[in-house]
Amino acid sequence: MTALIKLPDVLPMLVGKTIARTMLVFHGDGRHQLWLFFTDGTSYEVYGRGDISGARRPTETRVEDVFRSATKGGVEVLVAPDRQKERRGTRVLKGDS
Repeated sequence: MTALIKLPDVLPMLVGKTIARTMLVFHGDGRHQLWLFFTDGTSYEVYGRGDISGARRPTETRVEDVFRSATKGGVEVLVAPDRQKERRGTRVLKGDS
């Protein structure tokens, strides 16, 4: 299934959501994932290898869940600080969840 089939249906579900945190996962075999974690507790995964695709709908996957699944060798993970924690004055380091 190509991105042109899935993404037009799911993108309207994401409109109006506020992104709290983002996470990039680069796999050694060329695959990549962009995770968007929203303030309402849902998340969305955009992924691909060359072409971009996306999950069918938002889920309740957490940053910790993605870290657990990305513990294999050859994987690089970049995490943006949690904006909600930053506003409360807590300093969040890269990779903290």
